[in-house]
Amino acid sequence: MKKIILLVFVLLFKINSFGQQFELKGKVVNQNKTAVEFVITSLLKDNKILVSVSTDSLGNFEMKAAKGTYKLLLEQFGTEYLNKEIIIDQNMDFGLIEIKETVQLESVTIQSRKKLVEQKVDRLVFNVENSVTAAGGTALDALKATPTVRVQNEVISIVGKGEILVMIDDRLQKMPQEDLAAFLKSIPSDNIKSIEVITTPPAKYDAEGSSGLINIKLKTAKANSWNANIGSSYIQKTYAGGNLNGLFTYNQDKLSLQTSISKGTGKLLRTSESKIYYPNEVWKQETANKTKNDLLSLSLGIDYKLSTKWSAGMSYLGSFNNRVSVNNPFTTIYTDDAVSSYIASDVKAENTPKMNSVNLHNTFVLDSLGKNISVDLDYFNYQKDDYRFFSGSELGADKNVISNSFFSSTNSNLNKINNYSATVDFTFPAVWANLSFGAKAFHTNTSNNLAVYDNETGNPVLNTNQSNVFNYKEYNQALYFSGSKKINPRLVCDLKLHRQKVSQKI
Repeated sequence: MKKIILLVFVLLFKINSFGQQFELKGKVVNQNKTAVEFVITSLLKDNKILVSVSTDSLGNFEMKAAKGTYKLLLEQFGTEYLNKEIIIDQNMDFGLIEIKETVQLESVTIQSRKKLVEQKVDRLVFNVENSVTAAGGTALDALKATPTVRVQNEVISIVGKGEILVMIDDRLQKMPQEDLAAFLKSIPSDNIKSIEVITTPPAKYDAEGSSGLINIKLKTAKANSWNANIGSSYIQKTYAGGNLNGLFTYNQDKLSLQTSISKGTGKLLRTSESKIYYPNEVWKQETANKTKNDLLSLSLGIDYKLSTKWSAGMSYLGSFNNRVSVNNPFTTIYTDDAVSSYIASDVKAENTPKMNSVNLHNTFVLDSLGKNISVDLDYFNYQKDDYRFFSGSELGADKNVISNSFFSSTNSNLNKINNYSATVDFTFPAVWANLSFGAKAFHTNTSNNLAVYDNETGNPVLNTNQSNVFNYKEYNQALYFSGSKKINPRLVCDLKLHRQKVSQKI
């Protein structure tokens, strides 16, 4: 009976919580009173984004939020148009919100040029090669300028979807967000043709990114031509940084070749302040972290047309990073609003993430209507060596070291991931529907070796309670089917089926 009463209480609490949600809406227009699409509207509290939406084709947005004080932020293509504080205690209609878009010359028109943004059935395509905003930067900068994509503290997400997975030329990059951001910094935006924001992934991606995918398409050489580019960039923030990159493309007769190299270095200073509340204490920590990155990325792609209907090729993508960071966290401990003690520490860390990706592919064209069969074999290797040393002591309220409070530890970790996969895709566009189906199988082997040593005595002693060594293997086989039919410009019927078998071993 008590459980039933508790359940009813929880349900009533939830209903009451939902009842406190207020609706916010508005319409974004430019200086010509024309509706503006793909403007990201966000509500922030304590500098954290609580909710984000994108304006539709009519410039309208709608969202819900609880009672409170927030910051309303409007931004598009990396440009901030509005940032103001609002108080929400009722439903709010902001009416027309006017922003000043960049004025473009209307006297120059190139008929063959693609639109900057294209909205398709299951994805949004941002043509980076047509964007002035994304030119001269990196792939990460291009993502910041991509509609409905948010990059905050180098974490990539789609508005309304949360964190997502990133692909380069339809091939998934399986690495941590921190290393992914470093890898994307090594790809010049001038090498990118377009960015696809796939909010509704086809069935073949369901096992890997059902919340959303971003596909970065690199440039290829035009028919019967070759091109060579060398570029560099310089960035001045707290510290200076920059990179040097080269790109060569060749496309003649049956052979197509693309290769690039990018070398960059940069320093980053990041400061933060955090508080932890305990029943009788409050811990306030201040940190200034200095990080230096040395990046190197390589790419190579070769395609050859064996016949008018059969093409084969291979591609390689490599990323090598050396990251060194130093910080000195300082913690102030308050008891009854008075300082009772401090904790001062020194931290040094170094890690070297490396990534190698190899793809062998064959494409068979069945007719001129777009029917084709593709076969892909992929190998992905990721390795990260981590080293971290920290030491410190507790200080009294007078900032003198408390005896026997010294602590120190050394952590080293080697993480390896090897992934092998094979995929067969069938694409059959028809008058009545667009169909795609296929099969794939992949094997992932993950090993981890974490060793933790305590240094309090002056001699490193292995801490077996904190150290961890494991090997994890996973085998996946999947069949998938997708079908979509555009009934009218506003209505699309979509069907996805995915059957997957997974076996695991530790």
